[in-house]
Amino acid sequence: MPVPRTTADSGFGRFVAIGDSTTEGLVDLYPDGTLRGWADRLAERLAVTNPDLTYANLAVRGRKAPQIRAEQLEPAIRLEPDLASVLGGLNDVLRRNFDLDRVVADLDAVTSALIDRGATVLTFTFPDPTAVITVAAARIAARVDELNERVRRMSEERGAVLVDLDRDGIADPSLW
Repeated sequence: MPVPRTTADSGFGRFVAIGDSTTEGLVDLYPDGTLRGWADRLAERLAVTNPDLTYANLAVRGRKAPQIRAEQLEPAIRLEPDLASVLGGLNDVLRRNFDLDRVVADLDAVTSALIDRGATVLTFTFPDPTAVITVAAARIAARVDELNERVRRMSEERGAVLVDLDRDGIADPSLW
């Protein structure tokens, strides 16, 4: 089995980001008016260390976890990333028919497949969304808490690098 790279390595050569609008980028524009997101900014920073970095942002707004798995995993694998990010699940949480087990299974399958191919995988928890989503806030907050706990466990079990935005990240609603 390939060994994932670490931050102590000389730098990543291929970064692939998959997910939904959080990764695609919304309301954060380049000067030419095109969208950019946090993954674009991370790629810019990584390119400082490795100017030969290749980067693909495969994320598409509105995608739920099953769609991320079905539509983005195989293209991501074909790009042979040594660094990949997997951020999704919030669109699922907002749906009436939310199935936590299905969402986590899809995120786990994506994460595992990328790690099994040698990528270092970044996974994410979500901060409390109720500052910006007020309809059914209590139900949504409880679902996000459950999803975050499951993503933490999955990340630890798989050896993914967890970016814990819930505990360590953003609280300012304007950053959503």
